[in-house]
Amino acid sequence: MFDEFARHINIMDSQDLDRVVNLVKARREMIAQIHKAQFIVGMDVEFEDKSHNTVYGSVIAINRKNMKIRSTSGTTWTVWPCFVRKSTNA
Repeated sequence: MFDEFARHINIMDSQDLDRVVNLVKARREMIAQIHKAQFIVGMDVEFEDKSHNTVYGSVIAINRKNMKIRSTSGTTWTVWPCFVRKSTNA
């Protein structure tokens, strides 16, 4: 599948590539919207940081492309909704 897609990309001109990029961006935003709809401000959530440590916190803002989360340690994080899940920490 990817080989076939790569062949199509190799024959595209700049305008066609721009269209593909715009479609990918739109799809990513749609996925973020779907994930974002699961959360409300004040909800307890968790996510993994770059070191793969679980960070617990609560949603303080939901923006167009990301969410602001205040961790239990007081740090404010900006996170893509697809990386956030409802907290299992009771």
